Amino acid sequence: MIYIFKNPQRAKLVGEWQDWPFLGTILPGYPDIPAARFGEFWPMFWKIHNKERTRFGS
Repeated sequence: MIYIFKNPQRAKLVGEWQDWPFLGTILPGYPDIPAARFGEFWPMFWKIHNKERTRFGS
């Protein structure tokens, strides 16, 4: 996935790939959690995932 995120940098559209404003998220319903910040993303993803899974009894 990081390879794809770096496409705007390789195309010289931004200096750093993290500066691309359209990186998006892979966690539907939580648009404020950017996937590009991997160190923060996965712990938060699993916390939300487990909470939702418990809520729906899965």
